[in-house]
Amino acid sequence: MKSSELEEILLSVQHTRQTKRLDKYVALRVGKRISRQKIQQSIREGRILLNDKRAEPSSRIKKGDRIRLYLPPRPQKYIPHYTELEILYEDEHILAVHKPSGMSMHPGPGHKGDTLAEALVYRQRKLNQRSDDNPGTVHRLDLDTSGVVLTGKTLAAQQRLGKQFEQGSVQKTYLALVWGKLPASGKIQFPLGKCPGDRFIWIHDPQGKPALTYYEAAEKFQEFTLLRVFPITGRTHQIRAHLCGIGHPIVGDPLYGKANFYLRSGEYLRLSPATRLCLHASELAFIHPFTHQKLILKAPLPKDFCQVLEQIR
Repeated sequence: MKSSELEEILLSVQHTRQTKRLDKYVALRVGKRISRQKIQQSIREGRILLNDKRAEPSSRIKKGDRIRLYLPPRPQKYIPHYTELEILYEDEHILAVHKPSGMSMHPGPGHKGDTLAEALVYRQRKLNQRSDDNPGTVHRLDLDTSGVVLTGKTLAAQQRLGKQFEQGSVQKTYLALVWGKLPASGKIQFPLGKCPGDRFIWIHDPQGKPALTYYEAAEKFQEFTLLRVFPITGRTHQIRAHLCGIGHPIVGDPLYGKANFYLRSGEYLRLSPATRLCLHASELAFIHPFTHQKLILKAPLPKDFCQVLEQIR
């Protein structure tokens, strides 16, 4: 989980009549939100500071001390709802699923009862897992993007996986069908910022956030190229905005794929019934948060994406 997504809490020690231990004091103040075991872990990992310095769970506190906590935001309460999930990998710590195109990650306007978060809660209740073992996603895929989604089954797993994403050590591979012909491989590097006229679209912005994407051609067609895409940074809509920015938007992209110079192509009209975004998160490579073994999880190309490829072969 990124540090910007953590909630900062500042506690001022008023008295130490009940305890003088740091971990016990924090448990008294916020114990309904986080267990003492997780408090101790957070202290050791530097997410709970005593007078803005790292400490130990057994550190002694005194009146006037300041304790700064960085905790995950309070989890949203999702209504369990059954949706069949394709499980790619599962053990006691992590769960990986194949999210289909069109499934939202979380409930929102127009999306209730059919989201991944609600399906995960339903599955947790069905398996009768403990209430403090709530699966939580550690990254996101856009609504219309299919592919591997990784979740931590415990808060500790979520935090350790989230740190790998934040540090950029997770290797992500996507498949994208784009308009036009591209070279065998290439690099796209320009900063991204929100479009002034449309807050849902990200564009080249010199004052934006740095973004870097590599790609290689997997298959070439008459008017299209199937790419393997490797985003190094993790910006919102990075792959979609970068490919559009070099003049090769993704087929089926409702936001970035409307370039007028493609509208004149008969191929555009022939493919327009293929309503899905042709972007698929095909592979994630990362270090298991507890066994420390390298895992490579793969999601097969969905049937609807394969049908689009068959149309143009």
